[in-house]
Amino acid sequence: MALIGMFEPDRYTDNNSDQNSSFHLMGVDSIQKLLTSLEYGESVQPIYQAKPYYLKLISQGEVLIEWILQPNLGSVIIGFKHYAFDFGQLKLIASKNPFFYEYQELSFSSLKSYKKYITTIDRNKFQFTFNPFDKERHNPFGGQFKLVIAKNSKFPEPKVIADYISSEIQKIASRDSFKITYSANYHSGKEFNEFEFDVQSSEKLYRQISIPDFQRKEWIPVRIKVIRVKKIQ
Repeated sequence: MALIGMFEPDRYTDNNSDQNSSFHLMGVDSIQKLLTSLEYGESVQPIYQAKPYYLKLISQGEVLIEWILQPNLGSVIIGFKHYAFDFGQLKLIASKNPFFYEYQELSFSSLKSYKKYITTIDRNKFQFTFNPFDKERHNPFGGQFKLVIAKNSKFPEPKVIADYISSEIQKIASRDSFKITYSANYHSGKEFNEFEFDVQSSEKLYRQISIPDFQRKEWIPVRIKVIRVKKIQ
């Protein structure tokens, strides 16, 4: 078992600098000692840092528990609540137990293909996937498409249209087999003369949907994006 502390790696920032704050701690006793020594303060305003720091408890390549720290904001997120946290508590452990790694961005077409890949990871070389924003959690239907309709007297506002779309789809499918979202940012800076909605659904249901006066655009399958992390020192 291991405890990893690290920022999410990406191609846009200085990951070498980020790795100076990363650490790798092995052994149940050592991990428990560190976790019980960490202190957090009172509840604070729920503000989110663009690039947070993660504490990950890992066993055989699987992430068992994850905590989200926000060094720039001086907070930690525990159970969806935000508390004051001094990131300096982790600097000593990072200096004594540095974690240097390489990473690779990967993409999968389904949860099944992702899980199949996981079985190929060589756990003896300390590898794991880093996927805090796994899209499969947010779109369990397999993909999504857009429905567009011109603004008119019959459909004066988004809620009326969303309810109409939902009632039409429910003629051929159950309510829990799709999800409708209004694309509020679609008309930003443009003349407001049409409405656009994102509909999450299976490809099979997509092919069955045909609503008069609505333009149905291409169905796009979900892509699960993950980051494979491998220890190099």
